[in-house]
Amino acid sequence: MKIIGILCGVFFTFLATGQQIVRLNSPDGNILFSFQVANNKMVYSFTYKKQPVITASPLGLLFSDGRLDGSNLILKKPIYRDGNESYDLVVGKTRHVLDRFREALIPLEERMDRKRKINLLVRIFNDGVAFRYEFPRQAGWDSYTLNDEQTTFNFQGDPNVLALTLPNYTTSHEGLYTSVPFSKVKPDALMDIPALFTLQSGTYVGITEAALLDYAGMYLSKVDNQLTT
Repeated sequence: MKIIGILCGVFFTFLATGQQIVRLNSPDGNILFSFQVANNKMVYSFTYKKQPVITASPLGLLFSDGRLDGSNLILKKPIYRDGNESYDLVVGKTRHVLDRFREALIPLEERMDRKRKINLLVRIFNDGVAFRYEFPRQAGWDSYTLNDEQTTFNFQGDPNVLALTLPNYTTSHEGLYTSVPFSKVKPDALMDIPALFTLQSGTYVGITEAALLDYAGMYLSKVDNQLTT
């Protein structure tokens, strides 16, 4: 699950053009997440205290037998729920943690051909956004080879990046971190996670991932002036 850490309610509305848009708030109302399939892309964005953090950022999955993205997926009716997680920390300033969240299960279905189905599960906490893909059991699609996950993060403005830059994928995940504006990050530079981004508004945003099960770990890279996985 990708984790981006930093009006209460959930919405499923139609734009004037007839396009569907999903909106989901954090429990305290400070974070507003939006998702839509439009102009042959599925994109997400979110704001923090009404200030843009991530602007329209495309998502997509590239399988060995074809791509699933906004060009061939349709958005079905989301399922919403509220919840909380309660656990104890071994070390730290706080022993007991209670995390409230709001969640949207966003079903997506292939327009034609095999009518494959995937879900985008989005969970919003008071201090972060998390999302992951789920592949429900379905007839005619009992196995797959995923070549690339094309998740992007388009930050508002030119944030400062604090990250560990790597020479290749063979790494001990140790080294000196680099602090530089995103505009100065070299193209195709390979960055380890977690990575920290400081927006010009003073908001700090960390990108990392958790709960990986039989799924490849993520690195970040700057491709075509866009932060991508």
